[in-house]
Amino acid sequence: MTTIFDSFLDQALRSLPLTALQPPPGPTPLPPRAALAGRYDRCISIDIRHQFYNRSDGVCTDIAVEPTRRTLERLALYGYVVRRRADGIDLFWDTAVKAQANDIFAKLQRRFGQVPPDVWARLYEPPLLFALHVANPRFAVFTEMPTDHRIGDPPLRLSSRSNVPGTVGTAALTIDWSTLLDRPSIVDTRGMEGVGTSVPPPPEKDGKEPPLDPAKQGPAAQERMQVERQSQALALLDLHFTRVDPAPFEGWDGMPVDRAPKTPRSGKPDFFRPVTYAIQFAARQTRWRYFVAARSGTLDSASLSVVAPDGSDAGFRLDDAPHLLPDGRPAACLTSDVPRAILASPEAQLALTGKPLGGRSYPRILVDRLPGPATDSVIPAATPRSGQPPPAWSDIYVFV
Repeated sequence: MTTIFDSFLDQALRSLPLTALQPPPGPTPLPPRAALAGRYDRCISIDIRHQFYNRSDGVCTDIAVEPTRRTLERLALYGYVVRRRADGIDLFWDTAVKAQANDIFAKLQRRFGQVPPDVWARLYEPPLLFALHVANPRFAVFTEMPTDHRIGDPPLRLSSRSNVPGTVGTAALTIDWSTLLDRPSIVDTRGMEGVGTSVPPPPEKDGKEPPLDPAKQGPAAQERMQVERQSQALALLDLHFTRVDPAPFEGWDGMPVDRAPKTPRSGKPDFFRPVTYAIQFAARQTRWRYFVAARSGTLDSASLSVVAPDGSDAGFRLDDAPHLLPDGRPAACLTSDVPRAILASPEAQLALTGKPLGGRSYPRILVDRLPGPATDSVIPAATPRSGQPPPAWSDIYVFV
């Protein structure tokens, strides 16, 4: 396998300034590539998790993660293979190529005191691009997101640099539903988005301006412009190997490449570490409304209440206004005081108490386990003058 590292060391040493050169130490023997050939180690994983799927530890199969064509070509050049799975994607690295790359960086570090910044810039600063496509048409119903958000128009902008490191090797990617690609809406322009509507991403935190002309940076950058203009995916993810700011980071910075690893006693610093990024979606919070109606006869609406398993008040209030179902049947409406999460398996154990039909005896349990909201629709609430949209409604119909 011919990779980008096969001739990079010689080219890098020729192009670097010689003023900082130190006498190179003797060569450090590494396992021959032939001994490592054919072995792959997991290097980077992207997991899709959703609070809604509470029975499967959040494993979500509603999002397909797809690398672009140019990203696949770059991964092959770096010696990676891609394994797609239902709940994410894995990048496996050829162990022989990894050893070769690590050897190159170790030699540069010994010779210059650190790997020169332009080496990182040439190899690892251009990000890989992945598209996240929604495979479940009901995804927007049970996901905490703006009710007026149009999926893919334009896509969300995600970045592995916006991570929250957890334990070493795991990090959560932050989702901001207001961070969209800066382009006109394909729906509003009737698909005539034109050329040049994609603009460069905002400056990085350290003030470094992004390239102003991606077309001059090769096929991958040109493909990126095309994808940003026309993609209707849920999100586009920039997967970075390193941070822009090379300053030392306290602990692990959430990146798969460590620019300044500590040299262990073996004398072979490891510049790479496996990392798993989790894209975590939250379950939608809605205010539940139970519409209770009698199958036949009359119902004492004033006696109805929603209670917890211990019989205490569950935080639902009876609406004094009369309500009629589409078939003309009268119904009582009990509304939750606070929003509750929509879950695949409702965790709230709610019961309905009240007097039986006709109200001729004491109140008792009419429904011992109330259902949770359906996942087929939510009802957007009117936005008040404050501008902050309130939680949507979930209507649940109960017949006794």
